[in-house]
Amino acid sequence: MKRAAAVATFALALGACDLLPDYLGEPEAPPLPGERISVLALERAPEPDERIADLEVRLPKPTLNLSWPQSGGYANHAMHHIAAPGPLARAWSADAGEGDSEGRGLMAPPIVADGRVYTFDAESTISAHDASTGRRVWEAGALPDDEEDDA
Repeated sequence: MKRAAAVATFALALGACDLLPDYLGEPEAPPLPGERISVLALERAPEPDERIADLEVRLPKPTLNLSWPQSGGYANHAMHHIAAPGPLARAWSADAGEGDSEGRGLMAPPIVADGRVYTFDAESTISAHDASTGRRVWEAGALPDDEEDDA
């Protein structure tokens, strides 16, 4: 009986959280005024702006990108005007490691630096491949010995 009363009291207290004085944090700000426009609505096709139709588009000189130091390229995720030496095509493919038991892929996206492509897989193995050929240069386990997975 006491347990049922305690559960009922807890449920009532939890349900009344909105009625408590707001001393546990800042109150939620009211929504900004103005019309809400859905960015996901696909009800109409994009239309060109005729006012800028005759503007000349000028791009900076293309630059060769030899490194991809983190996901998205660089910290600002701006790749600017990247040079391509010709038509883009797959240069090589290689096994980059193991996925996890849930069928998901690698744990981290690959990065490129100093002519190598580095990957980190679901079994905590770091691999380095030659960026030109795809040949595996080395691999090493990153999981400490005392944290070995017995699965």
